[in-house]
Amino acid sequence: MKTKAVLTIALCWMVALTASLYAGAEAPSARPAGSPKGKMPGKMLLGSLADKYGPVKYDHEKHVETAGSCAECHHQHGGGQAPSCGGCHTIDASSFKKNVNLGRIRPCGECHPASYDAGKLDRPTLSAAYHRACIKCHREVGSVGTDPKGCTEMCHESTAQAKAR
Repeated sequence: MKTKAVLTIALCWMVALTASLYAGAEAPSARPAGSPKGKMPGKMLLGSLADKYGPVKYDHEKHVETAGSCAECHHQHGGGQAPSCGGCHTIDASSFKKNVNLGRIRPCGECHPASYDAGKLDRPTLSAAYHRACIKCHREVGSVGTDPKGCTEMCHESTAQAKAR
């Protein structure tokens, strides 16, 4: 009886280890942006609010290297906490592979409205969401002051630059 229990436990550990190794090889953060399977954007222009503000030239690859996980920015789980993979996904390799793909990471504008929306009181506007996330992280790494007002110094193009494009 003890031998059967030990073998069962060993088999479970082997399945879990195999699943985690297999899933790790296919996880979006493990794929370089230039890889054939990778769909992660490199440099982007965040311009959905360009009618009000100059667009932001955003180096996605650089931020991925710094942030450490997709959930740091692409929260999509509420509560302000970046969830662990295991919080939503089982250790089964096939279900993990099926559920973890870059197509599930939605653009911010799908949830955050461009302007105030009475139907979405629980969500900040797109502009507020960007500023909360970006400024919070940049303060942590010391690249902005406590009250950044030089919008065109780091992020936004000036209106003149935006119109010249």
